[in-house]
Amino acid sequence: FVLKKPYVPFQTLALTLYIVPDPSRCSYPRTEPPPGAGAYVLEKWTPGEDLLLKSSPVFTGDGSRPSCVEFIIVENDVSRVLHLMRGEADYAMNAVPPDYIDYLKKKGLKVIESKGLTYSYIGLNLKHPVLRDVRVRKAMAFAINRAAIVKNLLRGYATLARSVFPSFHPAFAPDAVNYPYNPTRASQLLDEAGYKKKGRFRFVIEYKTSLNRLRLRIARVIAQNLENVGIGVSVRSYEWGTLFSDIIKGRFDMYSMDWVGLVEPDLLYYLFHSSSKPPAGANRVGYSNPLVDNLLEEARFTLDPFKRIKLYRRVQEILSRELPYISLWHWKNVLVLNPRVKGAKIHPAGDYMNFQGVILEDVQ
Repeated sequence: FVLKKPYVPFQTLALTLYIVPDPSRCSYPRTEPPPGAGAYVLEKWTPGEDLLLKSSPVFTGDGSRPSCVEFIIVENDVSRVLHLMRGEADYAMNAVPPDYIDYLKKKGLKVIESKGLTYSYIGLNLKHPVLRDVRVRKAMAFAINRAAIVKNLLRGYATLARSVFPSFHPAFAPDAVNYPYNPTRASQLLDEAGYKKKGRFRFVIEYKTSLNRLRLRIARVIAQNLENVGIGVSVRSYEWGTLFSDIIKGRFDMYSMDWVGLVEPDLLYYLFHSSSKPPAGANRVGYSNPLVDNLLEEARFTLDPFKRIKLYRRVQEILSRELPYISLWHWKNVLVLNPRVKGAKIHPAGDYMNFQGVILEDVQ
């Protein structure tokens, strides 16, 4: 490959994409799914219902894998748990709410846990007349009792985050500012910003989240934390399509969401470079800092991996002081299995990269 200019993430982004046929050599519309180059090929796909993969006849890897794999779409949490208990599903990666995990262990299902890369955060609209003040954003960070949420709502299946990358990631920034629960400091910052408490609330903002039961519970607890320091919060929940549309269009005060599979640190360019505002990227909060832009651009052509990591760490240190995001936690990966499933391992990104070695004990 010959590139027009140096682009170090090419190795970890472009060269890890999956191989499919050249579109110019395929007839459209296709009458069958396109073949791939991995252990499985797509046999059938019914959007919103299921997806069937069959073992590839030309793949030369480990031959112990199942001959076919069916993914079923079950949106309701309780229904998903029942599928596992009844043996109608064998393998659920990060698909069981924390409240049900210990219960499934008692029912004889196997549970594997590992550190995870999924990052949960609150995005703040930096164009909002109140939220554009960094003292307000810092006050909000101090006001949220993240440790209590992880303990009581997430049942310990997450670790507190101080930035985008967890402590075991090479780009982890140990010097990023942490915001432990401190409602007294939060109130002081709000007073300093000119929002002294005269009535019930200093000001009111809207918090958008999804209809997911756990996400809604988390949002309500966070709203209560903020109300305890005088910030009124109106929680609004939407189905996913509506929520995501509002976020990418900037129609929000604050929202909570996750980023998954955070392996390549160049993701920070996509999230926070000033040129990455939608539709060009995912800088949905409207963050802009020329120094951060320069650091992210330099990291893209810095070949020395250690110098490159230092650049990303510096970016995260700046972000932790300016708070376009309030970091919440990194989810642990939790894989729930039927006991007949053997050889299952968890990839840190929580995807299915390690699925190839899985076998079913009673299936030849």
